[in-house]
Amino acid sequence: MLYSSAINYLKVLQNESKALCDGFGIPVTGNPFGHNDARDAFRHAYSSAVVAYENSALISQILGDLNELKGEMALKKKDRQSNEELNMDLWNNRIGREIGQNATSREEIAQKVYEALQNGSLITSLSDTRDWGGLTYGAPLNSLTPIGTAEAAFAAAAVAQRRDPLVVDLDGDAWT
Repeated sequence: MLYSSAINYLKVLQNESKALCDGFGIPVTGNPFGHNDARDAFRHAYSSAVVAYENSALISQILGDLNELKGEMALKKKDRQSNEELNMDLWNNRIGREIGQNATSREEIAQKVYEALQNGSLITSLSDTRDWGGLTYGAPLNSLTPIGTAEAAFAAAAVAQRRDPLVVDLDGDAWT
């Protein structure tokens, strides 16, 4: 349920982004939603900004990273994105989160993302050598595998102290 809600939310943002790109006159170079071009950069930054504005930067990062991880874990190698595509998307997601954290409206977000596109802050080409340079949950996103991701999750869970909310320690000695 939560997954399908998140996917629907991202689809709404994708459609909004396309309409804004049309309104700003950002050229279509193939896919009308954009793919490895200015529209793609705008879509990633705008969607991340709106999620950060309406929810939080952390939620925006998690949804953005999950979207990219989906592309990294495609079963068919031909469906996986290149390291350059991943870098471009994560860079633009980060710029979007920064815009969204400081925004006061969606209209401001659209304008600031467009300005970022115009002033070269967004990556619009796979040949751009700027590196998003971040780690996602302690490892580069493109190094994660389904098994590696599960192992990392189990390792993190093993470190966390679990406390059953139904147990009441009346004398205070159970948690030592």
